[in-house]
Amino acid sequence: MDTHLRTITAIDVDMFLWAYRREHAVEIEKNVPYHRIRSINY
Repeated sequence: MDTHLRTITAIDVDMFLWAYRREHAVEIEKNVPYHRIRSINY
């Protein structure tokens, strides 16, 4: 087993998804609808 690998944390996943969204913004906005949700719980 390689001891140089580190554990992936929730922060790592969050940063990856944020960076991916920023890099592919035009494509995502064209293909994925955005819904604004209004609620007292959010």
